[in-house]
Amino acid sequence: MKRKVFVSSCSVKAPGISDIEKLQTALIDPGFDPSLLEVMLNKDLSGYFGSLDLDTTSSYYPDRQDIKIMRNDVVASTICVSELLENTGIREEDLSNIPLFIANGIVIEKLFDKNDKVSRLFFEAILLDSTKKKLEKLYKIIPPLLALQTLTNATESYVAQYSGIAGNNTTFGNTSISAYYALLEGFRNVESGKSNLAVIGASNSSGEYSNLTFRQFTSNYSGWRESACSVFLLLESSESLKRHQKKALCEIVQLKSSNHIPELLEISTRKPFESLISEISGDLAVFSGGFTENDYELEKKEVKAKSKKSYSWFPKLGNLGAGAILMNIITAICLLKNNSVTLADCLDRDPYSRESLVKIRVC
Repeated sequence: MKRKVFVSSCSVKAPGISDIEKLQTALIDPGFDPSLLEVMLNKDLSGYFGSLDLDTTSSYYPDRQDIKIMRNDVVASTICVSELLENTGIREEDLSNIPLFIANGIVIEKLFDKNDKVSRLFFEAILLDSTKKKLEKLYKIIPPLLALQTLTNATESYVAQYSGIAGNNTTFGNTSISAYYALLEGFRNVESGKSNLAVIGASNSSGEYSNLTFRQFTSNYSGWRESACSVFLLLESSESLKRHQKKALCEIVQLKSSNHIPELLEISTRKPFESLISEISGDLAVFSGGFTENDYELEKKEVKAKSKKSYSWFPKLGNLGAGAILMNIITAICLLKNNSVTLADCLDRDPYSRESLVKIRVC
C-alpha cells in the first residue's frame, strides 16, 4: 500500500537569506534586494549573479583542511543538511540508512580559477618532445583534488561526510528538472516503504558560464538574473513522524512533469508551463523558470490567468537553477502558514522547457 509522504524539515541558503526566518522576512519585505549587496557586471554579459555569503562562525562550518577545496555551494550544502537534521529526533545510528538525492547546477567555472597560468603551462607541455615529459608537466600543473572542486557529486560526497548520511545516494543533472527527479526518487522511496526518511537537496552556482550555456534559449537575454543557492528538504512517512513526535510542514500530494521534451527549435515558440498549466488548482502558485525579465513576465502572465495568488523569486533573486523547485516548495509552505488556503502548486521549467509540478498541502 502506498504511504503518504511529508516534508518535515527544510533548510536554505541564498543571497541575503541564511535561514528560514530570513526567507520569511524576504518574502514580505519590498526592500529586500540582494543585488544591492553584490552585483557582478561583465562588459559582454551584463547581469546579476548573486553569490552566497556564508557565516564562517557557524558551528557546522567545515574544517580548514576541507574548506580549501570546497566550492561555496558545497559548503552551503554541508551546513544546510546539518541544520536540517537539528532537533529531528533521528538517532545517529539511523543516518546510515537514510537515502540522499541531490541535484547540482553548473560548476565548470571552477576549472578556470587559475585559467591564465594553467593555459600557459598546457601550451608549454605541448611543445615538449616526448610523451613522458608532457605527462610529467601536466601532472605538476593540474591542481590537486581538482575533481572534488569541479565534479557535481562533490556536494554529495561532502554532505555525506559531514552529516553521516550513508544510505542510497544519487547526484542528478544540472538544470532545475534534476531537482524534480531527485525529489521524485526520494518520494518513491518513502511512499513505497523502502525508507521512512529521505534527504533531498539542490545547489546552484551562478555565473557567466550558465549565461553562455542557456541564453540561446531565450529571445532576449538582457536583464539576466541568477543566484547561487543551497536548498534541502527532509521527507518522512507518517510512521516516522509519530516515532519522532514531530508535526509535518506539508504533505506532497502530487508530482508531475511534462511528457513532451521540446525540440531545440520548438523551445522559443512554446508558452510557459504549456503542458502543466491545466493542473493548477487556482489558490496559490509559486513559479520559476526564466533567467530574464522578459521570461519572467511571460511566465507571470500564464500563471496569473489560472491562479488567484502567485509568487516568484525572480524579481529578488533571479533564477535559482537546480534549487528552484525546492525553493518554491519552501516558499509555498511559508506563504500558506497563516492562510486559510491549504493547497499550493509549485511550478518550474528548465532552460530546455522541461516542466515540473509539485502540489503540496500544508499540515
